[in-house]
Amino acid sequence: MAVEMTTDAAAVGDTAEAKLRVLATFTFNAMPEAAAAGGEAVVTISCVVQLTYGCPNIAEHSDAALQDFAQRNGIYNAYPYWREFVQNSIARLGLPTLVLPSVHLDMGKRDAAPPREAKAAKMTKRPVKKLTKAKASRKKVAKKKVAKKKVAKR
Repeated sequence: MAVEMTTDAAAVGDTAEAKLRVLATFTFNAMPEAAAAGGEAVVTISCVVQLTYGCPNIAEHSDAALQDFAQRNGIYNAYPYWREFVQNSIARLGLPTLVLPSVHLDMGKRDAAPPREAKAAKMTKRPVKKLTKAKASRKKVAKKKVAKKKVAKR
């Protein structure tokens, strides 16, 4: 089964109440693999989550900044509720269990974690050897304690 999901968010600022309302819209479509290239969905689940944020200086922010906040933080904050909604809806329909993955926002290169290969290349063998020596010395100390206990029992 092929699965696709779309997200969108819209921000509405309320200067009188000093609040920002974000409407996060989620849509989930599931279709047979053969129909994935533009076929009709077998299951469609949609949801709109309204989030309300207190923002005392809302008038100071541009509409573009509020929309950017809605797209990033609104989707991020509403996603766990959407994920649970999809999982429960699928279960109620009697379909096989489906758990959506955790949310991942593309925040640009500066926030991206380095790939595992790069992390592995930075590691040296020296700390690993020290760790191994430390484990070996702990085992020797433990053996000595056991030997002393045996001698004390005699």
